Amino acid sequence: MKNYIRTIQLSIPGDLKNVSLVGAAVNKFCKLYPFPESEAFRIELCLSEAINNVIKHSYDCDVEKVVVLDVSMTNEEMEFRVRDRGKANDNFKIPDFDFDPTDIPNLPESGMGLFIINEVMDQVSYEVGSPENVLTMVKRFPVPMTTEARLRPFPA
Repeated sequence: MKNYIRTIQLSIPGDLKNVSLVGAAVNKFCKLYPFPESEAFRIELCLSEAINNVIKHSYDCDVEKVVVLDVSMTNEEMEFRVRDRGKANDNFKIPDFDFDPTDIPNLPESGMGLFIINEVMDQVSYEVGSPENVLTMVKRFPVPMTTEARLRPFPA
């Protein structure tokens, strides 16, 4: 069992217009702790991709359904859990891409979410459950958290 220092929970309706709000909150939260701005952006991207996937594929854009994000911290890492009560992702496989990353106009326009999440995060797991499906992503801090950072209040 992990020793969580802090945990916050965000809940949003299954509407794509809400994803950017969660992304902004996650970005601000990450920058308060030992993540540089560039890494905070990459984490924000992962969470946005994960929540987009839930809304589009698990909920079919049903605004009556709710996506829950739990963000928890230990001294060494931040853990993100995206929870939903929709259709499970039966094919949680990272696609093999065959493209030239320098050929920007011909990059795939979709289907990159799981690839990005697995490239950025240190650990990724997906549990199909009843009643919830849970995508867990862990990102280790680049340096151990200081006492000052541990005591820093959550953003308002």
